[in-house]
Amino acid sequence: MRVALLEDGVFRPALRYLLEAGGFVVVGDAATTPAFLPIVADERPDVAILDIRLEAGSDDASGLLVAQRLHDLDPSIGLLAFSHFDDVTWAAHLLEIRESGIGYLLKDRVDSPDVLFAALERVRGGGTAIDPGIVERLVRYRERQGSLRPLTRRECDVLHLVAQGLSNAAIAESLIVDKRTVETHVANIFMKLGLDGERQDRRVTAALTWLRAGG
Repeated sequence: MRVALLEDGVFRPALRYLLEAGGFVVVGDAATTPAFLPIVADERPDVAILDIRLEAGSDDASGLLVAQRLHDLDPSIGLLAFSHFDDVTWAAHLLEIRESGIGYLLKDRVDSPDVLFAALERVRGGGTAIDPGIVERLVRYRERQGSLRPLTRRECDVLHLVAQGLSNAAIAESLIVDKRTVETHVANIFMKLGLDGERQDRRVTAALTWLRAGG
């Protein structure tokens, strides 16, 4: 997989090393938006990794604005944002940019290469990769708002994991239930959220319904 990296702190060299050691091709990295955008325009990586908050206090350097520019440039490029901040607002704004190929991870939670690599694979494949802590905060907010009232508690548990990008098999393992039980819950979720059975992107749309409702 080919990736490009925008990060203005000490995290950037370590992240590049980690990616290259994991077999990823880093087509370029930069500390500033003006230096990063030409890299993406020329190289068209599979995924662009962004620091969500660049140069604190500078709106022009916001990772959200960069994400929007990259989406406008080429919607096929996956976007994976990193942040030091457990901020639901930033995540919600990021999810407004597009409906697939998007991720948001907290830097201090990426304590294993497998976490990062799995997130990159999901984002490149058109899925979502949202930090579990962010998802949990969104869950509580949405439950207070009643936006997911048609779902049962167990269906909410399943959709919570779908929003993190887990497969049915992984959800079954996490909840210690049979895979067929998870498949039934997922089917009920699709029905209750009004997702047409013919749509190929129902899983992504369901996840985004969970993440964006009331955001």
